[in-house]
Amino acid sequence: MVGILNRPIHTFSPMQDGQRFVAIIQGFPMHFRGDSAMQAKKLADDFRLVESLKVLGSKFPDELREKAEAAKVRTAARKAAKVPAQFKK
Repeated sequence: MVGILNRPIHTFSPMQDGQRFVAIIQGFPMHFRGDSAMQAKKLADDFRLVESLKVLGSKFPDELREKAEAAKVRTAARKAAKVPAQFKK
């Protein structure tokens, strides 16, 4: 069984102006969109790290823990930015 951290991330370029770049983690149904290929890939990589940290908990590799915690903060910030102003406290 291949873990999510070992799966490659594939990026795809838009074919028309106005479309966004897409990144997909091989074997997963989710796709991540960004204004550049690197942004889309970073979104997918952050997802991988945060989900792995949730699943593995204390077994998560120490060398990746700091990176995963930073990804968790970025993910929370992106979600907060999407909340309409009237619903923010």
